Amino acid sequence: MLDGIQTVLNRVNSARSELAGQLLLVSDSSTSAQVDDSARLAKGAFDTIVSALNTRLADRALLSGRAVDATPLLAADAILADLQAAIGADRSVAGISAAVTAWFDDPAGGFATTGYMGDNGATLKRQVSEDQRIDVSARADDPAIRETLKAVALAAVAADLPGLGGEAKLRLVQTSGALLFEAASQIVAMQSRIGSAQAVLAETQTEMTAQETGLQMAVNDLISVDPFDTATRLQSVQLQLETHYSVVGRLSQLSLLRFI
Repeated sequence: MLDGIQTVLNRVNSARSELAGQLLLVSDSSTSAQVDDSARLAKGAFDTIVSALNTRLADRALLSGRAVDATPLLAADAILADLQAAIGADRSVAGISAAVTAWFDDPAGGFATTGYMGDNGATLKRQVSEDQRIDVSARADDPAIRETLKAVALAAVAADLPGLGGEAKLRLVQTSGALLFEAASQIVAMQSRIGSAQAVLAETQTEMTAQETGLQMAVNDLISVDPFDTATRLQSVQLQLETHYSVVGRLSQLSLLRFI
């Protein structure tokens, strides 16, 4: 499970990094076609990231917390449609940015109620030994994930928003690139938490393997016989028997007449 989560986060971070590199190349001198291409790239990256976060392992969602039967996120197209509805008729950069930010950050609506469909209770814990538990603190509603999705969405909505001017689209794409660059540290911190849990698990597995080996050796000592020791003892008994029979044989040959 931890390996699967780490794989998903690697895919998310890779998509974030690649898109950030593309969007940061957009400048005031970029053509409208280049800006349009960048917005379409963002839309594709948004779909890639959402699909990655919805990964299932053995038919169990990896990033839904305790709700392993629930798909963590609404489909990418559905999220973008909700964002367009939230934006409404406003075509200013400030208005669009505010609407997207509110959709992702409002604890009583948007992402919290329709975008994320997993569990939002206590952190999932797993018992890995008699006295050791680990926290699986990775869900699709993690702030690092929300900030990444929010940053990508700013440029992704610009790809299909009707009536959006070229200047506004340019600024949204540039803002998206800057925010994606800033989101890197949060994703890395999330990966680090999972890495720490993996390290604890690996250490516990090593300890259990050592205990198992020790117990097996103890069992072998109880039920096994040392071949060398057995052969030595057998030779000793054989020598004693030969000596015994030799003495008995000599005694049987004794006669009182030999001493008269």
